Amino acid sequence: EGSANMVIAVKDAPELHAGKLLEAVAGAAGGKGGGRPDLARGGAPAGARIDLAIDTFYHMIEGQAKARG
Repeated sequence: EGSANMVIAVKDAPELHAGKLLEAVAGAAGGKGGGRPDLARGGAPAGARIDLAIDTFYHMIEGQAKARG
């Protein structure tokens, strides 16, 4: 029943690309997504592994933060 909708917005962080982030995050949950560097949207089917999608997001952001120093 239903599906998970996802949106990622990026501001003042040129090292992050919202479309690439969302493609990976939605993909982790069995869905699809993408968009521009500053704004992206996507989704995943009902019963998707949203917990895995959230973990993927945090790991990607954490990796970027470590790369920034």
